[in-house]
Amino acid sequence: MMKKIPPTALLLACALVGCTVNQINDQEKHVAKFRETRSLYNKALLRCEEIANKKYHGQLYGSVRVEGEARVAVSRGYEKERRVCADNYARKMRALWDAQPADVHAFYEQRRAELHQENNAVNEEAKR
Repeated sequence: MMKKIPPTALLLACALVGCTVNQINDQEKHVAKFRETRSLYNKALLRCEEIANKKYHGQLYGSVRVEGEARVAVSRGYEKERRVCADNYARKMRALWDAQPADVHAFYEQRRAELHQENNAVNEEAKR
């Protein structure tokens, strides 16, 4: 004999399952959006460094190299532009991370723990 499940219990179960599925989909969407933006910032950093390299490469390493004090000044200009690129990248990434919802932070915390555990297992296996 089968036990009859009340309709309200079925509705409640369906609602809970539906909410869980929506939460998982929301987390996946948030993580995907974060990764997309992070990828854009990474590409922008590489492009910024590429522009600085093109600007100073000829003077530092090309056929029209500068020497002495002029080289020091050019080298400082190059390093300053690269620092600006890195500082802008760090500022944008910090703001991006801080703006993420808690589910993205939880996802990456879990991922970090998984990678740490995997790394420990690899290290233990390497010692054998």
